[in-house]
Amino acid sequence: MYTLLYGANKNMGDFLIYERSKELLRRHKGMEDYVEFHCVRDSLDPHLEQVNSTKAVIICGGPGTLGNMYPGKYPLASNLDDIKIPVIIMGSGWYGTPGDDTTLAQYRFSGTTKLLFKRIKNQGHMIGVRDHLTERALRNNGITNVMMTGCPAWYDLDYLDADFKNLDSIS
Repeated sequence: MYTLLYGANKNMGDFLIYERSKELLRRHKGMEDYVEFHCVRDSLDPHLEQVNSTKAVIICGGPGTLGNMYPGKYPLASNLDDIKIPVIIMGSGWYGTPGDDTTLAQYRFSGTTKLLFKRIKNQGHMIGVRDHLTERALRNNGITNVMMTGCPAWYDLDYLDADFKNLDSIS
């Protein structure tokens, strides 16, 4: 069993990303049982016993890689050390306006957000991001345990395990 967090509020794309994240986890981790929390509304503090009985907290997609990701977007727990299991970020995106190189170069993460990233690194996990801009935003801030995995919504589950077909063989 896993604890899943999502941050979708009104953007249908964020709901799609969360649903596809769950499908990917079901298919590749055999995940059938999970506890789910809407991260904006739910602090994990009152649920820590239940959360800590699962294998990991997985933050699923959404525009979550924000300057004040923790505790702003994802309240998690008032004390991160109260979460005794790994925290994993899957398919998260960056948001900056207007999203150009200047915005990216000036983008900063709060001290508490950096603590979350450091915890993930110390646990030996990568931060899975959905695009290269998010990867650059993190790396520009000294966060090196980043892997561009793509957006969970991009994956066509019907073809995920299919063999790659050489394009030269297509007539």
